[in-house]
Amino acid sequence: MPGLMNTNGKRLIRYVIVLTLIACFVGGGESAAKTPKGQETRRIGPAARVHPPVAEEIPLNKVGGVYELLVEVNGVLTLPFVLDSGAADVQIPADVAFTLYRTGTIADADFLPGSTYILADGFPMKSERFMLRSLQVGRQRLTNIPASIGSLASMPLLGQSFLKRLEAWSVDNQREVLVVKLPTEVRHTLEVSPLRLSRQVGTAGKLLTLQLEATNTSQHAGHGMILVYYPAHLVSMIGLHSPTGETAVAFSPSPVRQAAPADATAAYQLLQTAWPAWRSGERRLAMITLIPRLPQNIMLYLSVVLDEGVASAAPQRWGSIVRIPVH
Repeated sequence: MPGLMNTNGKRLIRYVIVLTLIACFVGGGESAAKTPKGQETRRIGPAARVHPPVAEEIPLNKVGGVYELLVEVNGVLTLPFVLDSGAADVQIPADVAFTLYRTGTIADADFLPGSTYILADGFPMKSERFMLRSLQVGRQRLTNIPASIGSLASMPLLGQSFLKRLEAWSVDNQREVLVVKLPTEVRHTLEVSPLRLSRQVGTAGKLLTLQLEATNTSQHAGHGMILVYYPAHLVSMIGLHSPTGETAVAFSPSPVRQAAPADATAAYQLLQTAWPAWRSGERRLAMITLIPRLPQNIMLYLSVVLDEGVASAAPQRWGSIVRIPVH
């Protein structure tokens, strides 16, 4: 009997959460249709003419005085890299290089003669080098990128062996975005508006919401997907809702006072929902709702994918790291 009551209780909580998510959309609809300056935004209908952007803005996350951004490595691994224009090559930590080697995405033939690098403090260091088959930042995917292998304690660095091959790029320090000029062949498909947090600082045990808006700016209809990687040990509940997709809700099964796992990355879980039949020019919304368990900062990894279903066009991906301070 207690088990039955527990099951029914969870169903009731899930039902309440779903209603709360829907209420957030309905109640926040007016504010969601405003720009930061208070001007109304116009929904681009399917028949509207879509002008592809000439540049892409990639969100940056400032950590310890440096900027980080998500980079997809060899099509199999997505990691936060430090944006380092002073580094001659892209740098990959030794454990990441081993993971790529073990998964077969780099082979013995990909290793290059080692080079000597001068560090920021003037100290020379010899490093092994190899050829990365691809790196993708935002919509731009470049192939055959020379990279060096750093120590286990090093951070992945996005250096000049990648940056110098971009047509043009700059950093907007005020808005903390990397602005990259898009080649003609990739000026299309996916635009994501700046994310909107209900509060800049969260409170343990209290509801927090994050709104995401994305527009299919291609000339084709497609299918979309939203993916949220979240630290399961730091949230009591997390929900992902979209008016045009299914609602996904997850609860933490762990006791509130349970210690965090030794490897925090192993505690990250995936929540996702699909956006079927995404019309050209159509803007879609998603709401992420979560309740922090502990007064500890939360990092969310968000991705939006758009597949146009066109053989010549690869699925387009947008990614962002969201750091939420929690008191």
